Amino acid sequence: MKNVNPLIAFVIIFVFMYAIFLCTVTKVYKLELNVLIDNFTVFIGWLVALGILALQLKKNSEDNRSLKREELRKSFEIVAFKSINEKITEFSKKLSSVHVKYLILPCQIKWKKGLHIKDQKSWFEKQKMSLEISNDTITVREGASGFILAVEANEIAIIDYDHFRKYIQFRIEDLLDRIEDFRKYFDEQPIEDLCGPENENFRGWCNKISDLTVNITAYLSDYRIELMNHFLGNVFNNLVPLRKPMDSKFKILREVALKEEVQKEEQRRINRALNNQ
Repeated sequence: MKNVNPLIAFVIIFVFMYAIFLCTVTKVYKLELNVLIDNFTVFIGWLVALGILALQLKKNSEDNRSLKREELRKSFEIVAFKSINEKITEFSKKLSSVHVKYLILPCQIKWKKGLHIKDQKSWFEKQKMSLEISNDTITVREGASGFILAVEANEIAIIDYDHFRKYIQFRIEDLLDRIEDFRKYFDEQPIEDLCGPENENFRGWCNKISDLTVNITAYLSDYRIELMNHFLGNVFNNLVPLRKPMDSKFKILREVALKEEVQKEEQRRINRALNNQ
């Protein structure tokens, strides 16, 4: 009984009461049976018409609410994409500056190899360079925090892509760890080694950091395309093609950021953090 529509229950009761009323009137005023049937038929016809009208109005009201809800959802998605897209652009610029720095740094040191060590020391101020390396972590953290906060602020709209965000965040953490390890290596090495034969080892460290920045920038671009196609694909009735690396050993974000694998990596990182406490 709890599932009975109140409108249907009211109609049934009303029809029943009206039928009793007609029967009473017919008996009192001695009306013919066909008159009773005609009146009852007309009444039922009007009742059916009113019922159909009520159902149609109810359906139209539900459709309007659904349409307004869809419009609101779409407008929120567009705002969310705009916000995240801006932060992706800002973060990519910061990563590009870090990438260029570590790309040319070994060449700058090698170019000074022909000078005397004393001259190299004056050019290559070790303490200043160590501070600049620390500043690189700040640059990366600033860009990453803006990107992550924008994603979290709009998480309800992009919850299906959360594993992509987590994978990128893991790679950012790897980059920060690599820069910090490089700073420690740099501080421990004598200036003569950094400017001498050890330059190749120095180049290796720089290449690793440079490669990580390139990968993260590429994944950010993939993430942008995924969100763009999701939020705006239906609006423009078109999709942006996914990135196609020229070298098959490089993968796009959706190929490396598999949801189950990301969950496993997240758990490993949590366990490692707990064990290091």
